[in-house]
Amino acid sequence: MLDQSRLDRVVDEVARITGRNVTLDDVFSKVLAYNTSFPTTDRARMEAVLMKSVSAEARVWEAEGDLASRTRPFILPARPEVGFLARVCIPLVHRGLKTGYLWVATSDPNDPPEPILEVVLALGDRIEKFSSAVREAIEPATQESVARERALLAALREPGRHEELWLSDFLEDGPAQVAVLTHPTLYRRRGAPAIDERATLLRHAMSEALRAVSGRVVWAPAGNCVVALFGPEIGRVDVSSVMRRFSRVVSLHSVPGHEGSLDPAEMGMAGRAGNVMELGIRFREALVALQARTVDPALPEVSTYESVGIYQFLSQLDQKAKSSRLSAIEASAKGQDQLELLERLYDSDKPRNELAADLHIHRTSLYHRLRSIGKIIDDDPLSSHVRLDLHVALKAQRWARRPRLFSWDTEPADLQL
Repeated sequence: MLDQSRLDRVVDEVARITGRNVTLDDVFSKVLAYNTSFPTTDRARMEAVLMKSVSAEARVWEAEGDLASRTRPFILPARPEVGFLARVCIPLVHRGLKTGYLWVATSDPNDPPEPILEVVLALGDRIEKFSSAVREAIEPATQESVARERALLAALREPGRHEELWLSDFLEDGPAQVAVLTHPTLYRRRGAPAIDERATLLRHAMSEALRAVSGRVVWAPAGNCVVALFGPEIGRVDVSSVMRRFSRVVSLHSVPGHEGSLDPAEMGMAGRAGNVMELGIRFREALVALQARTVDPALPEVSTYESVGIYQFLSQLDQKAKSSRLSAIEASAKGQDQLELLERLYDSDKPRNELAADLHIHRTSLYHRLRSIGKIIDDDPLSSHVRLDLHVALKAQRWARRPRLFSWDTEPADLQL
């Protein structure tokens, strides 16, 4: 259970210092505590107190203030047309992890937020003490959420042995879309967070990413990625929003001093799972789709299992596919350039003259290079059987370079608090 008295003390102290109404939200937009010291007409606050959670409209308003990237107090401008008064936000960050948000509301439309911000900024180190107190107060709830994460991963690994009632209830309202989400920062060897930091970073990024989403989502950090079950009410717009915010949070927390997103997030999606027994299959399909995307930039940032084509086949092979023709080209003087040319050619449906223009070469130069490749392999690279051989071999070469995003052997360590 939450240590409610401790949360109430934090809110009461900030309310006393600022002389305003204060609300404390967790990173999932749930209202943890609030004071009732002063009358107000602020619709956002009244709805949050009544519903014990931030309304969908208010979450969009908060997101417009770039809440996910904020780590210092700031002013969220009013939206008088919908009855939202201006407020000051105090992001609570403890050891690099956001634990919640304190919102100090203005009293009325004529109450300027700037003096409130000055008072808040003068708190200095006391904000860190508030952050620590909130973290300690919500610790039992955090442990409960980690237990649920473990239960989800157990159901994905052995669906028949781990029948979770809450998971069955989640699926009863409609089949869930199974997705796996990651960011290049997490699986690149250089600059990747340490193993014991990844789960914390993933929890933080996913919590922030879901603040503006009103539908049901069940998720868990797993290795270098997050596995998520999106309820049937979650649409493409919501998924795009999740990816964009997830990417921004991971980039901001992985690259010191960086003020913008370096790389987009990547997602693999499988078909919908209508019951617990289907979850394991769909998870593995989504993971294959994601791994295919990480090695093949020709695939979209959100890749479905159905769209990755040859990678479905390659994921089921026990050994790496080999081609003597590919090896011969690779060993030639301009082998890498020639292989890149072939892959662009094989991947493209465009006429040769358009492809040559994309490659910034003349069409005659394209055919000259193809003839040079033909001499190396003693065959026509455009003939059907040679094309099939080389195209599959090129994709197999990419597949062999895929990052190991998840392993059941490392899962327990990654889930430690």
